[in-house]
Amino acid sequence: MSDFLFCAKCGSDRIITDAKTSLKDYGGTIQVSVQANPSAIMIKGTTHGILRARICATCGYVELYANNLDALWHAHEQAQRDR
Repeated sequence: MSDFLFCAKCGSDRIITDAKTSLKDYGGTIQVSVQANPSAIMIKGTTHGILRARICATCGYVELYANNLDALWHAHEQAQRDR
């Protein structure tokens, strides 16, 4: 992520970076997942990434970003090859 950020909606430079996301009722993080072998019955090769947010302190616009990008992409590519 860039050190010099502007809001995509209003252009403000009042950006809160790397805000944590959570599920209020469960206290956990919000995750994304990609299955390398989605058609498998048991071992699907699921890879996870945790979502973080950027928040504009002027208009409230929120962008979500995932971590673990290389592993997520690798699982996606494997699933596409195995189709």
